[in-house]
Amino acid sequence: MQLSWTKTFPVWWSLAWRTSLLAVLFGAALGAVVAGVLGARGYTPEEVQASIRRYNVPLAGSIIALATILAVKLTLKKHLPTLVDLEAGVGPAAIEPSTDVSWNQTLTLWWSLLWRCVLMLIVGGYLCALLLGTAMVAKGYDPEEIRALVQRYMPLAAYGLVATASIAAVKLALPKHLAKIGGLVEPEAAAVAGTSLPRGLTLAVWWGLLWRGFLVAVPVTLVAGLFVGVVFASKGYSFAEFQAALRPLNIPFNAIVVAIASIAAVRMVLKKLPTWLSGREEAAEPPSWERTLAVWWGLAWRTVLLAMLLGFLVGGILGGVLAARGYTADEVRAFLGPYVVPLGCFHQAISLIAAVKLVFPQYLASLDPPRSDGTPNASQDDRLP
Repeated sequence: MQLSWTKTFPVWWSLAWRTSLLAVLFGAALGAVVAGVLGARGYTPEEVQASIRRYNVPLAGSIIALATILAVKLTLKKHLPTLVDLEAGVGPAAIEPSTDVSWNQTLTLWWSLLWRCVLMLIVGGYLCALLLGTAMVAKGYDPEEIRALVQRYMPLAAYGLVATASIAAVKLALPKHLAKIGGLVEPEAAAVAGTSLPRGLTLAVWWGLLWRGFLVAVPVTLVAGLFVGVVFASKGYSFAEFQAALRPLNIPFNAIVVAIASIAAVRMVLKKLPTWLSGREEAAEPPSWERTLAVWWGLAWRTVLLAMLLGFLVGGILGGVLAARGYTADEVRAFLGPYVVPLGCFHQAISLIAAVKLVFPQYLASLDPPRSDGTPNASQDDRLP
């Protein structure tokens, strides 16, 4: 089921203005209640402001979350009759305007919108910063000029990114949930939902991806580093100049190496998967590159998103506990510093396991079930995750 742009924009605008209005109302109400309670306990206006400022981030996050959840529920109730595609056989007449949307459906759609919006904000912001920074450096801007321009246009750029990411999130998320909200169940979705991955196989796939990825990443890094080093040495660069020239390229270089290694690991694991499923050694053809890249992308974005959310959650809890005990920001940073690397590895491991659990059932559902004589059934749809 597809959602046209003429339906996407009204839904997005309905969500946007309702969220903004509700956030303002919730913020004003909460601020008045907190100020009244603290004022009744003898706090001065300056102390009230300092107390509210100290918890600005969690308060703002809670207000925005509540506002967006309620906005999603109100928007769905208003627009649901006109959202279902007539071509799918379910028109506006099939759903009464008074149809209520359950809180479970509301929260499911809200979460689907949220993670897509956050993911596109991060990717879009990183790409915009990379492209604009590269263009400014190429034009001869110094770091102070770049910083001044960024500060001047940051609000405008932020609003543009939020609007673009939220519109795209509406466009992508709504079609996936309309059938369920409208009381329909698509056959393909039911087939995927009915496929599960055993815990032992989940860990086997995770471990197979992990060690194969490391095994590929090490020689790729060595060969690429050796090649670049030889090129720089042939041009007369010293070792210090070589290091200085490569330092700005560390992040894109590592990202390329990780992408190459992870794609190779996914391809090897997919080839090995029939053996793990049957419990005996089987000769299997390597999967197509289209299928390999589809599975890799499904694992990649889920792992990144889950690791980011888990990092925010753990960091927010630890930082909040330490701040509540009177630690300053510098002391919190110094306390957490030695644990950043192990915590990061833990987040990545947990996130990859969860991504495997989410993606591989879709891959298994897309495989053609064999006929009774053991030959493959080529009539099945080739659905990619």
